[in-house]
Amino acid sequence: RELEEGGVSLASQQQFLQWLHGVEESLVAEQSLPYQRFIDQLSKQLLSVQSLSERAGDSLQLLGTLDTQYCSVSEKTVSLHLACQHLLEEQTRLAELDRDLSSRLGVFLTADKVAHKLTSPTLSVHSETFLPLLSTIDTNISYLLAHPQYRDSPPYLTKYRASLSRGLDMVRSYVKRVLDAATLGAKQQDTSNMETQSAFTLFYGKFRAAAPKLRSLIAEVEARRENEELAEYDSLLSDIQGNYFNCRLELLGGSVRGAVSQLVTVHTRDHTGLLRAGCAFLLHVCEDEHQLYTQFFAPPAPAEGEDSDDSQLDDFLETLCLILYDNLRPLIIHVTHLETLAELTSILRNEVVGQHCITR
Repeated sequence: RELEEGGVSLASQQQFLQWLHGVEESLVAEQSLPYQRFIDQLSKQLLSVQSLSERAGDSLQLLGTLDTQYCSVSEKTVSLHLACQHLLEEQTRLAELDRDLSSRLGVFLTADKVAHKLTSPTLSVHSETFLPLLSTIDTNISYLLAHPQYRDSPPYLTKYRASLSRGLDMVRSYVKRVLDAATLGAKQQDTSNMETQSAFTLFYGKFRAAAPKLRSLIAEVEARRENEELAEYDSLLSDIQGNYFNCRLELLGGSVRGAVSQLVTVHTRDHTGLLRAGCAFLLHVCEDEHQLYTQFFAPPAPAEGEDSDDSQLDDFLETLCLILYDNLRPLIIHVTHLETLAELTSILRNEVVGQHCITR
């Protein structure tokens, strides 16, 4: 176009060739312009991709660093968790060991405290702390007996035995005071008119009134005597029963002798009447005494094929019956009539043993 319009002047072949070469390059450039633009865009995108790749590489590097740090933290966390779990297990084991040692040491640490409490002037057998105190002593004695291998078991066992003896002496003294007071109260009643005064009030009223004061305490002694390691309770119960029967014999002995002597006087020549009246009187007394006995004590049921364990009760009732025996024997041995002796034997066999004893 430039050539046609006269814009280009070609004076030589060399100029023409140069012009032609320029035109060719212009055509080539014009034809390659879209490609060049596409190449430029690709170059720009390549730069963007390279930048993104660099950023992705940096990100991957950071992620690798984070992964390494995470693994390190995770390992440390697991290690810390295991250490905490181990410490908790160790704490639990040490706590159990501490409780075990505390329970074992408690037996030794409370010995002096128990002894001090038993010497307190405010402590009595009716205190709320007395029976738990005895239970503590019993438990600790059993524990020391079960663990004789402990170094200080023998001396502390001696301490607890002494404390137990002191506590049981308090029980023994208290029971004796109550029984002596009941006996004295019964003795101080007016006995000048025995015919009109109630025999229950005279011989049993004071003791029945005292029974509630002692029953729960004696029940504790009876329950604790089952422990073979604590023979002191068996001895205490025997002493209490002995004191009880001594008081009853002191109160009843004279009256029973007087009543039997009166029966002998009334039935001077009537041996059968004397035997009936005397046996009926003693059976009634023995029955009343047995009922009163159960107000204080719980007689154990005899095991199969064995007799009852109430030997002191049997001895006491036998002592009362011997009063009648001692009065009857001198009279009966002088009886020479066979019929009278046969009748006396029949009374004893049929009326006394056959009716009174069996029905009771």
